[in-house]
Amino acid sequence: MSYHYDVCDDYNESYGEAHTNWPIVQANQQLIKNDQALRTKLKEAGKNVPKYLFRMWDARWGGSPKLNTTRAITPLAFASSRGHKSIFDMTRSALVNNTLLHLENVREVASEFSSWSHPPYFAFYYARQRSTSADTVHVAIIDTEGLAKSNIAIHVPALGKILGQLDGYGYEEEYLVHGVIEGQFYKAVSYRDLCRLGLTEHLPALNIDLNPFEVDEYRALPGEDEEYHIDELHQLRKIALPHGNTFSLPIAIVLFCCKKRPESWAKLDPADLETIIRILGGWEEIPLEWCGSRSVFGGQGEDYNEVYPKGWEVNNQVRYLMHSIHTLCYGKGARGNEARYNAANTKAEAGQCSVADAMASMSVNGNNSRSFQEASLIRTPTWKGAQGRRRQR
Repeated sequence: MSYHYDVCDDYNESYGEAHTNWPIVQANQQLIKNDQALRTKLKEAGKNVPKYLFRMWDARWGGSPKLNTTRAITPLAFASSRGHKSIFDMTRSALVNNTLLHLENVREVASEFSSWSHPPYFAFYYARQRSTSADTVHVAIIDTEGLAKSNIAIHVPALGKILGQLDGYGYEEEYLVHGVIEGQFYKAVSYRDLCRLGLTEHLPALNIDLNPFEVDEYRALPGEDEEYHIDELHQLRKIALPHGNTFSLPIAIVLFCCKKRPESWAKLDPADLETIIRILGGWEEIPLEWCGSRSVFGGQGEDYNEVYPKGWEVNNQVRYLMHSIHTLCYGKGARGNEARYNAANTKAEAGQCSVADAMASMSVNGNNSRSFQEASLIRTPTWKGAQGRRRQR
């Protein structure tokens, strides 16, 4: 595999400088938005992207602290007001030039993209490799489906195939996202804070020095199959807390799936699913909109296998678990499932409150004022209706 890119944009050290050796862009080329065939291919590729992608960045890199922050990811071209509104406002040549120079780590390129990975271990190992002691190192997550209208994301191999480029490169783990990423569908948390909250205790494999670009080393999850434990779920709640309402549940699920589980979670007893749901936030925490996610339910026919690159165990487990949780909450027999869940939850209510109260007093980044609602990862319900049926408010 080629050591081809830096997720943290540390190749953009010459902040604000233009690259003088770019391949020539044909002045008479039409914009992609006017090229129906190319536009359609790019839009279709943008649909076959995992719902959640990850990125490691360091505020000390990139030539400017404006590029990577907890509020936004700003590619260099946009920091210097030279980015296009969308990739559809670029010409084909401009898109080819910008993506190739971005992927080749050309230091002076005014890139319009940021790099993201589908395996969470890539971001975690990269964070460990760069620095485990600096508060400037962060691990970020995005919801690509939430960002779809403003920021198209495309798998690099798919983009290379469309553009006829990138032959011979190993970009299997990488996705490019165009434009400035900000708002509720982006979140970054200090890697050191994650470790303080128990990340490396939950995933001891992260204590091993491993080059994140050697993806074959973690394509298969380390160790033997492990059953889950209640204490483990409580720890995941704590680690997920700083990610806020949008990402607390997804992060907890992803971390839960970063260990090798029996049958990759393809078969889970309803009682186990109800326990997982209860401890990770509650029935109302499960988003109904997952039903429209290709990451959870797949596309039609062969599209089902195009969302995640094949052969990654953590991705399989995340997909199986999200699918099973959503089906239990909203699929056939959901009313009966909810009634049974509520009955069981009533019995456990006292225990749950004591856990949530303890978490509410927990200090994160020196903040001891976390509310009960935030500490228990239960946000104001978005989906609820009469007789157990849910509708959007």
